[in-house]
Amino acid sequence: MVWCAWKSMGGRLAGTPTVAMKRDGRLEVFCRNSTGAVQHIWQLKPMGEWSDWTLMDGTGTTRLAAAENKDGRMQVFAVAADFQLYSSWQNDKDGRWGAWTSLGGQIQGAPVAVEHTDGRLEVFARAADGSVWRRWHKKPMGEWNDWASLGGKTTGEISAIDHEDGRMELFARGADGALWHVWQKKPQGEWNEWASMGGQIQGTPASYRLPDGRIEVFVRGMDNAVWHIWQGKQYGPWGKFETLGGTVAGEIAVATLADGRSELYARGSDNALWHRWPKKLGGAWMDWTSEGGPIHTDPAFGRNKDGRMEVFALNADGVLVHTWQQKE
Repeated sequence: MVWCAWKSMGGRLAGTPTVAMKRDGRLEVFCRNSTGAVQHIWQLKPMGEWSDWTLMDGTGTTRLAAAENKDGRMQVFAVAADFQLYSSWQNDKDGRWGAWTSLGGQIQGAPVAVEHTDGRLEVFARAADGSVWRRWHKKPMGEWNDWASLGGKTTGEISAIDHEDGRMELFARGADGALWHVWQKKPQGEWNEWASMGGQIQGTPASYRLPDGRIEVFVRGMDNAVWHIWQGKQYGPWGKFETLGGTVAGEIAVATLADGRSELYARGSDNALWHRWPKKLGGAWMDWTSEGGPIHTDPAFGRNKDGRMEVFALNADGVLVHTWQQKE
C-alpha cells in the first residue's frame, strides 16, 4: 500500500507524541510543548479533518500515556517535575477536560496505561531505584487502589500487554542489559517474580499478541538491529532471539494490522521512518522499507477506522508531522 508524503500538523512540541484510538474510530494525539504543558489534537470524525491544537495545561517531563474509560471518556497520565503521576480526564464523552489530579508516587520513567477487559484502568511506572510500581481502578471509573510495588531492577521504560485470559505481562531492560519480564499468575491475581529472557538490549521492548494468543517481543540490540523473541505456544516457553536486521536509532513501535499481522516502525539512522511486516500471518518478513522523513523523534502510530495505518512524529523544529496509507 502506498503512503502519503509527510504533512505538517503544526505545533511547537517536545518529546514523542502519544496516539489514542477512540472507540468510534477517530485518532487523537497528545504531546508536551516546549514548556512541558500538554496539548492535543484530534480527528473531528473518523478519517476526517483534524481539530486545532488545544492546551490541556498541566506539565509533563516524560512521554504521556492515554487510555479510554469504559464509557468512552479519554484519560491522560503525565509525570510532572515533582515526580508524581498526574491525570486529567474528560467530564463527559467528547467533552471538556477536568483539572489535573495527583495520583502520587515517585516516578522516574514514563507511565504506561492499559484498559482491562472489564473497563478498569491500570498504570505502571518505574521508580528511581528501577523498581516497577502499579496503581489500578478498584472498579471501572471508580476509586484507585494504592500504589503497589512489583520490584525489579529495570533501567528503561516498560512495555505492558494482556494475555487472552486477562493476565498482564510486563517487559523491560534490566540492570544487566538483558530483557526481563514479570507476569500475573491469574487474572487480577498475584504476580510471579521477575525473570530474565536473556539478550543484550537497548531502550524499551515492544510487545505484541499474535492472533493465536502467543506473545512476541521486539527489541533493539546492541548492534542497533531489531531482534525478536516469541512463545512457541500460547502461555508456553519462549524461544531464542532472532534478528530482523535494520539500523534503528530509537525505540520500536509495533502495530497490529487489520488481519492480525504485526508491523514494526522505527526511526532509522538517516532520520527516516522505516517499517517492516510479515508477507502473511505467520510467514516470512518483507524487507525494511523507508517512508522518508526527516523525523527527529520516535514514531507513534494509529490505525484508522478502515484499517489504514497513520504514523506521527516531530520534525527538527518540534512540529508534528504525519504520514498515512492511501486507499487502494
